[in-house]
Amino acid sequence: AHELGKAVELSRMMRSVALDDVPDLPARGQRLFLNVHPDEMNDPGLLDEFARTAERSSGRKIVAEIHESVISNPSKMRRLRSELRARGVELAYDDFGAGTSRLMELA
Repeated sequence: AHELGKAVELSRMMRSVALDDVPDLPARGQRLFLNVHPDEMNDPGLLDEFARTAERSSGRKIVAEIHESVISNPSKMRRLRSELRARGVELAYDDFGAGTSRLMELA
């Protein structure tokens, strides 16, 4: 998908398909973690897509999992966290520490 320039499209499609199964999951009120492909970080529609995702979540809290490779810009991450929070979406760092990220970036 990445080589064909379809990584963002595939990532969105996988989240959409996963959301179709949410009503069948037990324990309403639990968090639902959904990965964000690194290429999506530059997609202006990401925030609105997660707002729509939260609406489809059947009462579950949505958590956007951002890959550690994209957290090198602290001010951008603060804005993203703030914008997601305004849309009722939480933020988590996926695979933090498994690659090149530093603890200062997390702080």
